[in-house]
Amino acid sequence: MGAALEVKTEVIYREIRAHGTAVLRYRIAYPVLAECGAINEFYGKMAQTLQAYAEKTADMRAEAFAASSRTQRAAFREIMLRSVPNVAWADERYISICLDFIAADKESIRRMVRTAHTFERASGRICMPSEFLGKRRAPPSEDFYLTRKGPVFVINLGGGELPFGERSRPEQYVREILIET
Repeated sequence: MGAALEVKTEVIYREIRAHGTAVLRYRIAYPVLAECGAINEFYGKMAQTLQAYAEKTADMRAEAFAASSRTQRAAFREIMLRSVPNVAWADERYISICLDFIAADKESIRRMVRTAHTFERASGRICMPSEFLGKRRAPPSEDFYLTRKGPVFVINLGGGELPFGERSRPEQYVREILIET
């Protein structure tokens, strides 16, 4: 990585309970970069959207919990929603950020989605894959980040929900394709 970049992580956290039982907890972390107002605004809005989703999901889970039988309540598992930011690349011209969204219970990851954006540092504009691949080559995805070797494209696989207790790995949910330049 090139130019120094001051990065802080902001966090929105809340635990939501229904009838004394935690039904959902969220920890939404997003990057705040020094002197990068447009990028900060982008991730601030993304965090607000994820928070609204988490609140809506918590309301649905609380209603389901309240309507469930005593036996069903005993098997009820709290869900944790979280986002994990990572500055993958920063130089004088570009900043690439990956953000993993994870839904998990105490046993394993239930869902995972990765987004990746590359920004022009000076303007905060989101870069397009064609800027790094040329117009003739179709990108495998619109989500990508930069590395020293070239752009890495992120493909979310969906990785359906795993049976209870089965261990999961990020590779079940995300595939990354490096295109060396």
